[in-house]
Amino acid sequence: MSEFMLCGFALLFMAIAPMKNGRRPQAIGMLSLAAGFLGIVLYVLVLPSRWFAIRFELALPFAALLLLFVLQLFNAKAMLAVLAAGVLACILYAAMPGIYSGFSVESWLGLSRPVYWWKSLRFIADAPIIGHGTGSIRALFELSAAGQTGKMAEIATNPFQETLAVGIQLGAIGIVALWAMWMSHLRLFRAQSLADWIGLVIVIYTIAASMSDSELFDAHRGWNYVFGIGIAGGTVLRARMKESRGQGGDALE
Repeated sequence: MSEFMLCGFALLFMAIAPMKNGRRPQAIGMLSLAAGFLGIVLYVLVLPSRWFAIRFELALPFAALLLLFVLQLFNAKAMLAVLAAGVLACILYAAMPGIYSGFSVESWLGLSRPVYWWKSLRFIADAPIIGHGTGSIRALFELSAAGQTGKMAEIATNPFQETLAVGIQLGAIGIVALWAMWMSHLRLFRAQSLADWIGLVIVIYTIAASMSDSELFDAHRGWNYVFGIGIAGGTVLRARMKESRGQGGDALE
């Protein structure tokens, strides 16, 4: 689903210029493709099953990218208005008696995530600076499951949260490095080109999705990030180098 979401929001950005320049057929084509990609994501987000079970791990990055697109297309006030409307819609959704009977924190986060997160915080507290070492997650969960029952007895290799997964193994040093990487990538994609937008979408998606999953530790999604940021970042840096050389040549003249 991540590829569908990334392609959908990339196409939305690509449709902005044709819409502003009056090239309606081109804009309609891109918007139609974007609607197809994002429609599939929305179908998975809100399945026509028991009381519309919402998948939290997709809802969070989708909402983050939607706010980013509104900010890009309009301004910060419009983004805040959409955010407020979304929060109000969630409150009304949860308050409706017929729907609330099928809604719970567990249905959003999954049955095991809250337990994994609570245990992960305890593991990090035991070795807060340098962590327990790479590959230590399963062993720590095995020790914590001794004598437990139910969800507390589950043995996990993934706490379903990127910052916690890094913190368990590398401590505060790893957490600082992780977020420093994300912040540097956000600063890299600060212009208005297509490459900047694609890179920004990938970074925002990964940060948001990492709140409820271990995006970078998953082989498929992790390599998506590596190749996506690598190609988009290289394109952006090459364009800026050409621009700076051109400005330098103009100054010499």
